[in-house]
Amino acid sequence: MNVFGLHATGDNPLAKQLAVLLGNKVSDYFTKPTIQSPVPQTQFPTQFQQNVGQSMQGMRDMGHLSQKPPTTQPVKPQMPLQAPPRSIPRAPTVTPTPQADSFADFTTTTNIPSDYKTLITASAQKYGLSPSLLASLLFTEHGFSKDPGWNKNGSGANVSWDRGPAQINTVAHPEVSDEQALDPNFAIPWAAKTLSGHIKNLGMKRGIIAYNTGATGSSQVKDPTQHPYYQKVTTGLSNNLKKQLGLL
Repeated sequence: MNVFGLHATGDNPLAKQLAVLLGNKVSDYFTKPTIQSPVPQTQFPTQFQQNVGQSMQGMRDMGHLSQKPPTTQPVKPQMPLQAPPRSIPRAPTVTPTPQADSFADFTTTTNIPSDYKTLITASAQKYGLSPSLLASLLFTEHGFSKDPGWNKNGSGANVSWDRGPAQINTVAHPEVSDEQALDPNFAIPWAAKTLSGHIKNLGMKRGIIAYNTGATGSSQVKDPTQHPYYQKVTTGLSNNLKKQLGLL
């Protein structure tokens, strides 16, 4: 062995001893276990996370932690309270009252009952008629009488009855009951509606006649002004109203 240029030979004991000493140190150096380098810093978080995850899983298995984190139900927003809708009051129904001149053109001297006046005025206004014309027609029919007014027409199998203040015929108008026909609150508005319909379809003169004869009978009249029913109704009207209605 050559150490620092000295040969460990028998003739040089110092070199031999030094070689033995150094040889042991050198052999110790090369035979010592290799120390591994520390774990890189970049691997530490990953290993740490794995350890923590394993610990938490163990705690879950032992029942110390729930398997899933508790879920929080979303809170529904509360709607603002609304005031209940206010009901809108309806306007009261007003029944027209007779005006002082409502029947100024009704020339018949017979007094009209007060309750009939109210019904005639309201019904005439509703169906676009002159109150005096409607009053004259009702007077021609039954004279404003308050008796039931059962008037027989015809004989045998052709018998019919006229009923109530508007003399509603049983055969011509079977849809109207006896109770309705005898009630002025039904009969007078019914008469106004019926007369108004005939006038719109046939004209003023023939419309008046049609209330008595029906539309077919009125259409067959040659001269409406000569018809007895027409003459009775128009007799109770002033000349001024006749001109306005085209009856002269």
